[in-house]
Amino acid sequence: GRGLRGAPLSTGHDVSGALGLLTLTRRPEFTQAKIEQAQAIASMAAIAVRNARLYSEAKLRAEESHVLINTARAISSSLDLETVLHGIAERANKLLHADGSRIHLADFDSGEIRCVVASEPNAEAIMGFHLRIGEGLTGWVIEHGEPVLINDPKHDDRSIQVPGTPEDEPECLAIVPLSVRQRTMGSMTVRRLGLDHPFMQSELELLTAFA
Repeated sequence: GRGLRGAPLSTGHDVSGALGLLTLTRRPEFTQAKIEQAQAIASMAAIAVRNARLYSEAKLRAEESHVLINTARAISSSLDLETVLHGIAERANKLLHADGSRIHLADFDSGEIRCVVASEPNAEAIMGFHLRIGEGLTGWVIEHGEPVLINDPKHDDRSIQVPGTPEDEPECLAIVPLSVRQRTMGSMTVRRLGLDHPFMQSELELLTAFA
C-alpha cells in the first residue's frame, strides 16, 4: 500500500505551494507527530520561498533605482540634447533587457514626428521615416499622451509598417510619452524581438518613470 499526505506552503494567508509526503510501506501510517513535523517543514519552506521572492524583488528595485539615478545624473551633467537622448535610450535597453529602443520628437507646428535616436539594427530606415501626429502607435502615444503596451503589434489597428524594416517580424513593444512640464514632446519605444518575453505592466510603469 501507499500513503500520501500533503501540507500547504503558506505564510499568513499567502499560499505559495505544497509539500507532499509519500510512503511506499505496506502499512502506511502518518502519526500526529509526523503530520506536525511535515507542517513545520512546510512552514519553514514557505518562509524560505517568501524570503527568496522578497530578495529578488528588492534586488530588482535596487537595479532599477541605480539606472534611474545614473540617468538623472547624465541629464544634469550634459546640455547636449543628442547626448542625453542617446544615454536615455541605452539605459532603457539595459534596464528592460530590450533588443532595441527609439526616441521620437514631435514638431507640433508642422505636425511631424521624427526619430532622433534608434538603437537597433534597422536604425537607418527608422530614422529616415517621418510620421504625422496621430499616425501609427508612436503617433497615437504622442497625440494622447498615454503609454501603450503591445505584445504583438501586427494585430493592433494603429500599427503601421516602416519601409525598409522586416515585415511581420514578431516583436513586443512598450511605448511611453516623453513629457516636459506636463507637455508631451515625443515618445520612447523599447522592443523585444519575438513573443517569448512579453512586457509586463510593471515594466511599462517603470519605463514611464524612466522617461
